[in-house]
This record gives sequence, C-alpha cells and structure tokens, in this order.
Amino acid sequence: MVHHTREDALSDREYERLVAATHTLDDGYHALETRLVVLVAGRLGLRAGEIAHMRDSWIDRRNRMIRIPAQQDCTKGRDGGRCGYCRRQAEQVVEYADTDGDAEEQAVYEHALESMWNPKTDAAARDVPYDSDTRAALTIEEYFERFSEFQSSRVSVNRRVTAAAEAAPELDADEIYPHCLRSTAAEHLVARGLDVVALKQMFGWASFSTAECYIAGSGKATARKLRQLPG
Repeated sequence: MVHHTREDALSDREYERLVAATHTLDDGYHALETRLVVLVAGRLGLRAGEIAHMRDSWIDRRNRMIRIPAQQDCTKGRDGGRCGYCRRQAEQVVEYADTDGDAEEQAVYEHALESMWNPKTDAAARDVPYDSDTRAALTIEEYFERFSEFQSSRVSVNRRVTAAAEAAPELDADEIYPHCLRSTAAEHLVARGLDVVALKQMFGWASFSTAECYIAGSGKATARKLRQLPG
C-alpha cells in the first residue's frame, strides 16, 4: 500500500503543541530557528531544502512575501562551496542523465553542481505570502533581522523538527518530519478555504493533481462549505 505524506499531517491540536514546544527550548538561537522551521513548514508549506537555503534577500517585507528564486548559488558548504544537500541533488541529475562514460558523467555533475541551489521544480520558484499567519510573519522578520541567511544545514532542518517534537507532550518524534509539516500546512489552508489554484501556486506543485488530492480529502473544508449553504 502506498503511503501518502498527507496521512501524517498533524491535527490543529498536535501542531499547536509542536509550536508551543519551541518556546520551551533552552538555547535562544536554536529556539528561534526551530520556531522558524516549524512555522514556515507547518503554516506556509515551504520544503526543507527551501528553508535551508533561505536568505534575507528572499524576504519582501513591504509585500509580506517570501520570494523563492529559480536559482541561487549555494555557499553553505565547507569554505563557501556547495553544501552536502546540493551535492546530492547534483548526483541525482547524473543518475537520470543519459551519459556515455565517466568523463561525461563528471561533466554533467560539475555543470549541475555549478547551478545549485535550485528549487525542486520550475513551479517551485514562487512567491509565498507570509502575512496569513501572524506568528510566522513575526518569526521570519525577527530571524532575518539577526541573520542574512538560514544559519544551519538541510540536515539541521530535520533536527530542529525532531527537537520540537521531543519537547512536545503527546507527540511521537519518530512520526514528525519536515515534509509532514508541509502537508499540515496544506490541510490547514484548505480547511480555511484556499482553493485549488491558489494552493498549487503557494506550494509550488508542478500539476493540479496534488492540490486536488488535499481539496478532495478535506473533511474540514466540506464541513465549512456545508455550513455556508443557505437554510
């Protein structure tokens, strides 16, 4: 049986416990960064790789948007080079490329690595409004007033989510991970009434099918629409 990430989405109660747990962490910097990860993933739907590569230049404070670019140079690795995540992404490009011999594979790898970082798909380069959630807006602006870019690695995004889950009562840290928070955001926004077109654009999906899955499967959205019917 195929397991879909949306099956792991947190309920509103579970998510609120996760957010509350970020305020109990001892280290001020790590608590702020953990809260940033939990909020931008769980309420705005950013992918872990996007979070890891966020920069202050992405934050349009005037229009309250996170502007995710189509490409930017990654300098998060050792001595300002590409990070491990981007290197693995470049290796995947080689795996799917039709190459003839080691020399051509190396050339494809070096070309792919030179262009990293890239979002997952062309559609993933997008503008994400962040003023729909006050906590997310305040945390984004606080973090990027202090730092010019996300300070940690892609692996650390997972660690921040795990740290929050371990500090939250009633939650199983083994079942909570960055992408399930992205699904949590989608479920939450559909329940609030976001339509399929806006959902696809906000989450950067390449097709409507994923967005339609969330719309069709949302009992909260159905209940909300039923309550709006006359009589």
